[in-house]
Amino acid sequence: MNTKEMATEYQPAQWAQVIQERVANGESIKEFCQRRGVSRQAYFYWQRKLREIAAKQIEQENKVGDKTHLAIHRLQNFINHHRRKVCFDLNF
Repeated sequence: MNTKEMATEYQPAQWAQVIQERVANGESIKEFCQRRGVSRQAYFYWQRKLREIAAKQIEQENKVGDKTHLAIHRLQNFINHHRRKVCFDLNF
């Protein structure tokens, strides 16, 4: 992993921790930003970015889930089709 990739991964993780800290403390965003010396713009920027990252992860998980569901459905249809054929051939 190159330096740019590391920085990109580290920043969201660091900001996720910062935002979770604010929520856990129950502070307002204004109070929290003043205490930590963080601009409100930076806070909201990273909050938005983290939501986008989370949405992309959920979207990817859903795509994988949809493909898995489709594969299972096709397999079930295949099995049911061939079960009927075998039963018919054996006069069940």
